Amino acid sequence: MIRSISNRVLEILEKGSAKQRRLLCGDDFIYFAIYYFREFFQYDIPDFHYEMYQDIEDLRDDEIDYLAWIMFRESAKTSIAKMFVVWCICYRWRRFINFDSYDKDNAEASIFDVANWLISNKKIVRDFGHLFVEKKTDDKKTMKRLNEFITTTSIKVKAYSTQESTRGRIYDRFRPDLYVIDDFETSKTKLSLAVTQKVGDHIDELKAGLAPGAKIIFLGNLITEAGNVYKLMQSEKDDPRLRVRRIDVVMNGKIMWPDKYVMTDEELGKDSLLENPMISLESKKRSLNAGGKKVYETEMENNPEAAGGIVFDRQKVESMIKHARKPLEVLAGFKIWDKYNPKHRYAIGADTSKGVGRDHNASVAVDFSPVPARVVGTYKNNEIAPDTFAYELKREGNVFGTCLLAPELNNTGYATITQLKQIYSVKSIYSHIPKDRMVDKPVTNPTLGFETNRATRPEIMYQLKSAVEDGLLDIPDEELLLELKGYTQEDLEDYSDKTTRHFDLLMACAIAWAMRDYAKVAEPQKKPFRQSEWQPSSNIEGR
Repeated sequence: MIRSISNRVLEILEKGSAKQRRLLCGDDFIYFAIYYFREFFQYDIPDFHYEMYQDIEDLRDDEIDYLAWIMFRESAKTSIAKMFVVWCICYRWRRFINFDSYDKDNAEASIFDVANWLISNKKIVRDFGHLFVEKKTDDKKTMKRLNEFITTTSIKVKAYSTQESTRGRIYDRFRPDLYVIDDFETSKTKLSLAVTQKVGDHIDELKAGLAPGAKIIFLGNLITEAGNVYKLMQSEKDDPRLRVRRIDVVMNGKIMWPDKYVMTDEELGKDSLLENPMISLESKKRSLNAGGKKVYETEMENNPEAAGGIVFDRQKVESMIKHARKPLEVLAGFKIWDKYNPKHRYAIGADTSKGVGRDHNASVAVDFSPVPARVVGTYKNNEIAPDTFAYELKREGNVFGTCLLAPELNNTGYATITQLKQIYSVKSIYSHIPKDRMVDKPVTNPTLGFETNRATRPEIMYQLKSAVEDGLLDIPDEELLLELKGYTQEDLEDYSDKTTRHFDLLMACAIAWAMRDYAKVAEPQKKPFRQSEWQPSSNIEGR
């Protein structure tokens, strides 16, 4: 791996012929970047940049197929990736290049930069010719985005959104052979589990349909542990063709770009008056966090835990994830870990939703009799309607002896409860008396369902937190545990309708745990009395 640039190389780049430069830069991408994009090298090259250039070489040489740069803001990851796209065009290494971003405008902005470099970079034009001819109708002064273009050497570059399918992408006879996936996880996608899942499906679809020899570069920050960047990082250990390089602005107490950053304002000194002054991380943190959110922690440190105020103890949950178990059986989507014991107390908590492909109708069954108590069943489905979910809850309740059901009483929960009380024993549906109906006289018609609001939601969530951290509840379901791991104080306090990051299994589990004082052992089923047929006691009586 190249760690420095020799004087001989610099001499060839500056004084050699175009042919010599093309040969040198064709072998080593770092030389191409340094010579043709000199204006980007205002600071000394940090060590991790040399590693990034080596990543590109390994991608080109088929050592890897997927490359993920999970790096702090201003690490130059996007700039280097765009330079590599220009290298691919100059050396005709790829034929159909795609930029995919959650917001298509960002992908179009990257394509505009690439096209603009091909037009305006005099060194590239001199050594490689006019690779992109600007249309006369283009107004460079106002134009900031470009959806697609085709070079004079018949290479196509096109922008897409991660909300679009990857199917059917064809240029001439070529499928995409290089993807640059940038800004696929943002503050917007973070707020919606449904959108996050759709982006994940986009990536899975893209990888499944990848053309032979095609490559993918992912660019991002670790802003949440419930998203696709974290999933990508975790998948590295199982995929030898994927390389993930994570760089925080400070790692192990060391600034990763020491020629660009210092820790404090005091360290800046007179350097702040230079043309390319160093940047104080102290001031960077103040500016990024000025809005009240810990943006610095996520975008500069890749530390969503510090930014979000994790609710459940991280070390405890990670230990439980390591000991997660596969279900004993799966009955039409209902995962079961233990067989029903008629001598045990069970309850099922349920979180309801509209069931239109967004949030899930979810349920969690808990057995309270063993010590510790155990989650014995989980279910989630974002396709069934809330009234149909009532039939699912009935089925699950019957699996565990017509146990106590506690569906959430919210906008969609009314539909579930209305149907459920017609098909399930009302005595086995949790009921409560709203505070506004509390009187001295007995109430004969309490309200069915568990009401979650600003008072009850934090209460049941912290009760569950205590149970998990004190070892009172065993959770074998990894999917549920991952929701615990990613749940933050911000999620707990967010009641916005715009937020669809609702942690459905987690809410169902919290409701189920709240039923620990109400669950009862199922009443033994009494066989109905049936009188036997009359039999004569003697031959005489029978006559």
